[in-house]
Amino acid sequence: MPLEIHNHKSDGICNILETGHSKLGGLKHCDLQRILLMMQQTHSTQSLELNMSKTYQSVVINAPAGKVWSKLRNFHDLSWAPDVVSSVEAVGDKKGDQLGAKRILNEAFHETLTDLDDEEYSLRYSIDDGPSPVSKDEVSDYEGRILVRPVTEGDGGAFVEWYSSWNGKGEEAEQFCHGIYVSLLGELKKNLEI
Repeated sequence: MPLEIHNHKSDGICNILETGHSKLGGLKHCDLQRILLMMQQTHSTQSLELNMSKTYQSVVINAPAGKVWSKLRNFHDLSWAPDVVSSVEAVGDKKGDQLGAKRILNEAFHETLTDLDDEEYSLRYSIDDGPSPVSKDEVSDYEGRILVRPVTEGDGGAFVEWYSSWNGKGEEAEQFCHGIYVSLLGELKKNLEI
């Protein structure tokens, strides 16, 4: 059956529909499949951008960057934040510095280490599930990233940045996550500047 392209301005996406006649001329079926795939990818990217939420937090710590990094790099050890993290359960047989290491924080946040770079002093992790408003039913593709940089001015120290991003709507998750990360960075600073 021939195909016809209809442009629906409401979503900006062309839909290819089966009809009784064709306005496509010499396009082959494989060309149409490629066009449809490109349109779907464009629509997915547009949807992703519209629903992307982010937080950013940072702190300057009066301690060498290497010392700060040594506290952060073990995914299974958050003993530096006792006022925020009451429990850390290592899940599986991976060590805290191995990609794929899993943990459960405060019996609620299920997280996986996805990247660890000792040269760049950075790590990435995903939140696979958690309490509302960051449960897997409310957000997807949650990624957190921590970066430690040396401060080169004055007495030095470390500049720590904590980014997070996810797909999902609403300010509730942004406020929730921002508050947690500000508290964690405050605990890290307090622990290292003793």
